Amino acid sequence: MKFNTAVSALMILVGEWEKTETLPRADYETLLQLLAPFAPHLTEEIWRETLGHTESIHHAPWPQSDATLAASATVTIIVQVNGRKRAEFASAVGASEAEAVAAAKKLVVKPLAGREPNKTIFVPDRLVNFVV
Repeated sequence: MKFNTAVSALMILVGEWEKTETLPRADYETLLQLLAPFAPHLTEEIWRETLGHTESIHHAPWPQSDATLAASATVTIIVQVNGRKRAEFASAVGASEAEAVAAAKKLVVKPLAGREPNKTIFVPDRLVNFVV
């Protein structure tokens, strides 16, 4: 059983929380619930004795994720000329094709060498490819 990735992620989370002045009780409880599969006896003891819960930590509902907190406002768009990566740039999520193509053309002036692309392939939030 390989727990390295999950334990590492919890260590990163704790490292971020150490930078804050105080940790809300709800966040502390969530950390204990996420740690419970790896250290069941320790987390059960803290859950009951320190936090004062009467039910077991293993019977508590699992924390729910909020996808809006994980969503990014920007994406990295790759710029290609004839299928070869030439540049990349950050863009707002959902940028229009016209905006993305205009920004991409500014980055690949030298590879285009003044030629106008025969075809422009645009994949929203991912790629702009100029076929010369």
